[in-house]
Amino acid sequence: MPAIVPPRLDDRSWDDLRRELIRRIPAHAPGWSWTDHNPSDPGVALLELFAWLSEQLLRRVNLVPEASHLEFLRLLGIPLRQAAPARTWLKFDLPKGISTPVLVPYSPIERSTVASAGKIPFQVIDELEVLPVECLGAIKKNYDPTDDEKTAIGILPNNVVPEDYTATYYETLRILPPASPLPEGELLDETVDKTLWVAILTPEPVYKAFGQTIQACRTELLGTPEAPKVRVLSLAIGIQDRLLQTELDDPDGALTHPSSAEATAGPEVHWDVSTGLPLDEGATGSEANNVRYDRLSILSDTTSGLSRSGVVRLQLPDSSAPVGTWVIADEDEQTYPGVGEQPPSFDDPKLEARILFWLRARRTKPGALPQVVWVDTNVVPAEQAITAPPEVVGHGTSQPGQTLRLSRSPVIAASLVLEVYEPATGWTAWTRVDDLAASGPTDSHYALDTTIGELRFGDGLQGRPPGLGETVRARTYRYGGGAAGNIGAGQVKKVQDGPDPVLALKVTNLVAARGGRDGETVAEARVRIPEVLRHNDRAVAADDFRALALETPGQQVGRVHVMPRYSPRDTTTELPGVVSLIVVPAWDPQNPAEPKPDREMLRNVCAWLEPRRLCTTELRLAAPEYVPVWLSVSVELMEGYGIQTVQRWVDLALRQNFAPLPPYGPAGEGWPFGRDLRIEDVQAAALQVEGVRLVTDAVAATTSSTTNPNSATAPYTVATTSSTPRVIVLQDWQLPAVRGVQISVAATAPALFIDGATIGLDGKTPAPPATDPPPKILIAIPTLREVC
Repeated sequence: MPAIVPPRLDDRSWDDLRRELIRRIPAHAPGWSWTDHNPSDPGVALLELFAWLSEQLLRRVNLVPEASHLEFLRLLGIPLRQAAPARTWLKFDLPKGISTPVLVPYSPIERSTVASAGKIPFQVIDELEVLPVECLGAIKKNYDPTDDEKTAIGILPNNVVPEDYTATYYETLRILPPASPLPEGELLDETVDKTLWVAILTPEPVYKAFGQTIQACRTELLGTPEAPKVRVLSLAIGIQDRLLQTELDDPDGALTHPSSAEATAGPEVHWDVSTGLPLDEGATGSEANNVRYDRLSILSDTTSGLSRSGVVRLQLPDSSAPVGTWVIADEDEQTYPGVGEQPPSFDDPKLEARILFWLRARRTKPGALPQVVWVDTNVVPAEQAITAPPEVVGHGTSQPGQTLRLSRSPVIAASLVLEVYEPATGWTAWTRVDDLAASGPTDSHYALDTTIGELRFGDGLQGRPPGLGETVRARTYRYGGGAAGNIGAGQVKKVQDGPDPVLALKVTNLVAARGGRDGETVAEARVRIPEVLRHNDRAVAADDFRALALETPGQQVGRVHVMPRYSPRDTTTELPGVVSLIVVPAWDPQNPAEPKPDREMLRNVCAWLEPRRLCTTELRLAAPEYVPVWLSVSVELMEGYGIQTVQRWVDLALRQNFAPLPPYGPAGEGWPFGRDLRIEDVQAAALQVEGVRLVTDAVAATTSSTTNPNSATAPYTVATTSSTPRVIVLQDWQLPAVRGVQISVAATAPALFIDGATIGLDGKTPAPPATDPPPKILIAIPTLREVC
């Protein structure tokens, strides 16, 4: 089949045309009639004007192939990717000393509260009642009191465990609001009771304003029996989405996409509130530690049962129900704080004095519990998309293919509610479709270009156009999005729009916003659309899975490796129908050199591929496994190059050659999955550096447990230019991670230093050489001469 040769376009500029015209003067004006070719000559000025007009004409002619190309792409019905808005959580606080709750309203069809980070607005996507409360999370972490038993049970009289107690010790660990975008978390599986505890406190200014009486603060919040108040508490819980090393090492740790029912419901979690009462109000002694809790109503839960970060909205009981904490009884009654079913003790009297009540969360069925990163209250999700007011877009003309344009863009397609006033039925909602080709002559359909907000109606055969004089209005829609919305934590500082009480609130974003993406440009679409035509939005071949995974909306996927018929890290048995994807994010702020996806990215990629896979295909996703590698290279320099400069260049070249992401790697696509690391690869990368004449020696080492788990003879596997083998073996799901590079200008490579120890060529740490005892220190001692 002959190759398609594009037409050769005229790319001459004004300078080229002017020089060509000047060179033709002797042919058209022979002799000495026109010898002045300077810009001041009137004839030359006319030639320059002609060159300018010709350049403009050529530019328009050259645009004809591009216009034809774009028209062809439009006929294919493949739209440009729309901009995606970033999302975060906004925390609202009452002004200092104010104890009256403020409602932050929300409506899906009206403009709600808007907060801004400079010129970037964020609109809340749920309602929030800002209460005069604070919160502090805690867990009861397992504690082994082998050498410190008295401290562990010091809350009991005489350090003696009563007969009806089972001695299980714990220490209280606090879970604070997020102080940084990347905090550490604690596993709830490591607790003695598999419970997340949250203390709801009154702010210190409010506590002082009510005379340091906690009951008065409860009354202000929940009301009195005569005038009860119904409050809704919004509790944000941050779950560590990064995959733990135990999950990465687990052969069954791949993520499979759950059914829609499981994804919506999640595991069942019960939320209880402390009452301040024992199970039996007259109980004393150890029975008084079996305290009573009441179940709370869960209005909404975007955490899916503590499975992901989100907000839980709980309806608090009014003053008709007992709510409070437990008072430490005297020694005779033997009621002790933190014992049994009581909440953990903070061992801080001033802090515990401000506790209004406790909340506890437990799953009803046993299972893996998440890593809790932070807990905070008065939090609501927000999105970088603003609701536009209702607007009249235009009027119908009955002409085929009529187009109208919204006043704001880019448009969030799913939010647009378009209505047309029809004389017979009044305002009628029209339906948005991706392509009018499948619409009938009487279908009230329209297509939307989200990038510019353009509405396109049918031609009478494929969708009907609005009738003559019929009014077209957008009842509601949201607009916004873009990569500029991916701001850092704490950047939102001002309430920009909302009711008057809301404008007085303080606001900030707890964590960095993520998910924002700019709309696709025409140049980007021209590169992508041939790939779309190849897979046709269906995942069948390996290339289809790879291309579709890279197109996941709102996710910055840098690279995807497809493993057909295999489960991640289990290549011993072929599994028909199983397709495993190893996903590498485009960036990882915690570890840029070894990027790993978090659970949220894997969930989004899985949800994007699920409707596009074959029903006979089982989809599994996992993170890559990085094999630590240490390199040592000796080089010979060309004359005139500085040693330190070339060393830095070689270090950078080696790290880039074995990097996991484009544009690095041997072919600019990252180091290939499963490709063994050979000593020749190290030498080739070093030889590409300017100033390196020769690589005289090279050494590479990795941990033996990575390449051979059954090897216990040496802690490291070492490959050199003279050893056998000269390779570090990598599995199909593995990538190298350069942990250290040592470079010298010598005949042999320098010794490898790993974790402060010198590694020999046999992979072992040499024993320290025997040394002679240190010489004795000579001390000069003065003497006194006896004088007669």
